[in-house]
Amino acid sequence: MRCPPRSPVLGIIAAWLGLGLGLGLAPCGCDSGASVERERERLDPSPQRVDLRERAVLEGDVVERLDAGCYVYLRLSITHDSAAPWLAPHTQLRWVAVDGRSPGLGERVQARSLGRRSRVWEPRLERDFEVLEYVALLQ
Repeated sequence: MRCPPRSPVLGIIAAWLGLGLGLGLAPCGCDSGASVERERERLDPSPQRVDLRERAVLEGDVVERLDAGCYVYLRLSITHDSAAPWLAPHTQLRWVAVDGRSPGLGERVQARSLGRRSRVWEPRLERDFEVLEYVALLQ
């Protein structure tokens, strides 16, 4: 016996909302739950997880440091960026946010990028960062 045709959109919406509408097992006995799940994964626009080892590694010298609560903001003169290895050393300055221990001025740091945001307002510093990269120090 074949399943009656039905819109996969209804199953996707029900799965997103967590509704038990009986769409997983059709009355004819076929299991449409797996096909609904595959369709939901295909249509889901959310970004996929990125393994931490795939994130860019930055290396640079600290040229400016701003302390604000639990974060320390460092302006790095980039000597190497694994995401853009063609860049010449010290041609780019980048603001990064570090949680916890942070280096002093003039120190060379190596950090893994955890994420980047644009137009970040830091109220404790009363400062707007055009681009801010959140990093974890590797050294």
